[in-house]
Amino acid sequence: MDQHVIIEHKDTEVIKSAAVSPKAERNQEIMKLLQKELGADPKADLTAHLRRISKPAPPGYPPPRSAKRSKHLPKKMDFYQEVIFSAKNAEIIYPLSDEGALLANYGEAGSTQTDSLVLTLKRMISTSEKLWDFGSRAVLKCSDGIITKITWAVGDCTEYTLIQYLALHAPDVLAPRPHGLTKLGKYRILFITYFPAMTLEHAWPDLTRENKLSIQARLDDIFHRPRSLKLPPGRDLGGVNGEGVQLLLEDHPIQHLNTISAFEDFFFTVDGPYPPSPSWTRFLRSFLPSLEKEPVFTHGDLRTANIMVKPDDAGSFVVTGIIDWECSGFYPDYHESTQVLFLFNSNVENDWYQYVQDCIAPARYPERFLVSRIWGFATGVSAVKRERFRTITS
Repeated sequence: MDQHVIIEHKDTEVIKSAAVSPKAERNQEIMKLLQKELGADPKADLTAHLRRISKPAPPGYPPPRSAKRSKHLPKKMDFYQEVIFSAKNAEIIYPLSDEGALLANYGEAGSTQTDSLVLTLKRMISTSEKLWDFGSRAVLKCSDGIITKITWAVGDCTEYTLIQYLALHAPDVLAPRPHGLTKLGKYRILFITYFPAMTLEHAWPDLTRENKLSIQARLDDIFHRPRSLKLPPGRDLGGVNGEGVQLLLEDHPIQHLNTISAFEDFFFTVDGPYPPSPSWTRFLRSFLPSLEKEPVFTHGDLRTANIMVKPDDAGSFVVTGIIDWECSGFYPDYHESTQVLFLFNSNVENDWYQYVQDCIAPARYPERFLVSRIWGFATGVSAVKRERFRTITS
């Protein structure tokens, strides 16, 4: 008989029996993270947080368990302790700006250059204000104007190169400014602008209709500028440094594509065990309009949790910044409209959909939006439908 896990909820006690499979361990870890977020904010949109941790784990994560636990390794460490304990080397990938040079405040005299950088970054992590952490990433406040994002050093530097690109080609866009990029052990540390404000997600329930309309108009104005940027001739879609295209919550590997037609073929490709039939896929694609326009610069994950706002002197909230650009780059002009309401499902009560800025509103590309949603439900990549699909087809 296959081993399995039985979990019974009795008050706060979780009773486990038999062997714990890797999938069960992953599920338990996700539950802990969601419970932590809910404890910090009972009104939190858990589907948004589930979306972050539902992406396929990068190669090598989690690291394989060693047969024996080192006697020097603490039994339990939080994320920050893990970063500090595990890192043995460090390097500067992109030079620190004058603002990013605040690292000197954490330095130690008499150390070699490499040792000094390792110790300096560790001291910064241990003493800086913790703003947010979730899974294998965290955000620290290093000064009044600078934060650091700590993530796994797997793959490319897409987010950093993208905000570099915006700072050069569209400096009026309210994106964080780049202030340096370092690597500490198996982690990458981005130094970027700090927006001292709250997310629109938290402010939204208390906004008046007039305030929502003013934010809608401001966002429409903000995103017209990057969408006017042109993809340089001969360059691939996706990241501006040739990093390729990526899709949220999809199991596709990053691809290097240079036409919108190739991107669409990529979108309708499924590597999982239960792909839709070729004939059904062709039928669904038959509803799509022809491909005519050029790719545009796209945020790729625009939602209220990634829009920063603060109250003005009159008490109305104004937009101060747009964060989390790691999914941005050059994509088909309709792509943002298919992603912007990704977490808006039948069990979600939220009027944000009425105020999505006109230039990326699903109503501007209705066939694309609806076909994308149907495809997502059919392939199980919807944030809400993923587990239901797997249950039905298993």
